[in-house]
Amino acid sequence: MEVNERVIEGLRAMGIPFDLISHPAAHTMADCEGPARELGGLMPKNLFLVPKNRKVFWLCVTRPDAVFRTSDVSKQVGSPRLSFAPEEDLMRLLLTRPGAISPMGLMFEEARDVRLIMDEQLKDEKRLIFHPCVNTFSLAMSGEDFFERFLPATGHEVTYVTM
Repeated sequence: MEVNERVIEGLRAMGIPFDLISHPAAHTMADCEGPARELGGLMPKNLFLVPKNRKVFWLCVTRPDAVFRTSDVSKQVGSPRLSFAPEEDLMRLLLTRPGAISPMGLMFEEARDVRLIMDEQLKDEKRLIFHPCVNTFSLAMSGEDFFERFLPATGHEVTYVTM
């Protein structure tokens, strides 16, 4: 079973309603604008980060227009300076590749080696859109379902930051 099918199956098992569309591969945030318009929500920017010691990995989910400064985020989460994590760690931990990074991958990360950083302004979004770990599909769910049902089901705690 493909990873996107596993995501869809997982969301259905959680009882979380969602809308799903297929589209040409989206490699940049500009490529995501069309699917976001079609699904009628906000598609966050997702960054997979790690400090030099590689002891903890961080998934940072932020507004697409937010200014991301590693030093600011590192200070807020109490981590040594963060940088982009290697692709092999992304695949090993979240079953995805750059361009398809998504919190949906947290449903596969049972060891809790990945910590979640969320832009606090996302809590106010009515509808959020994510790739189901592949960048040729996008799915939308309510912000309420994402924060109150999906994240608790993954067992990952959220650290909120100001961007």
